[in-house]
Amino acid sequence: MERVSLVTGANRGIGLEIARQLAMRGFTTVLGARDAQKGKRAASLLQQSGLEVIPVQLDVTEQKSIDGARQIVEERFGKADELRGSRILVNSVCPGWVATDMGGAGAPRAVEEGAASVMWAATLPDDGPTGGFFRDGKQLPW
Repeated sequence: MERVSLVTGANRGIGLEIARQLAMRGFTTVLGARDAQKGKRAASLLQQSGLEVIPVQLDVTEQKSIDGARQIVEERFGKADELRGSRILVNSVCPGWVATDMGGAGAPRAVEEGAASVMWAATLPDDGPTGGFFRDGKQLPW
């Protein structure tokens, strides 16, 4: 079974690192970016390393954009039916304060450290935790 991941905000910072790490682990990675051209450039960089990455325009604040990305994933991979009949886990992950364009140079965590929390959640086994909020593999209070 093909493993597919969709990463939002993946054209830079933590999202780009997560997309890279998932693709390196054999996931076909859909790289979501608000700006389609920036997404294509980021995907191209990863593709040049031989990684399976597909750019898609995705702005999670616009329903039309969300619907378009969902349609692409459904058509290409036959996946987005509200997790019906699946063993998909749903968790929230806080990467911490990370030194990215958004977090600033003064942030204490490297991009790789922030991405590690998300990678932990993205690669949990089918019987892993679900419905939680995590950082560094540890559950945090909501």
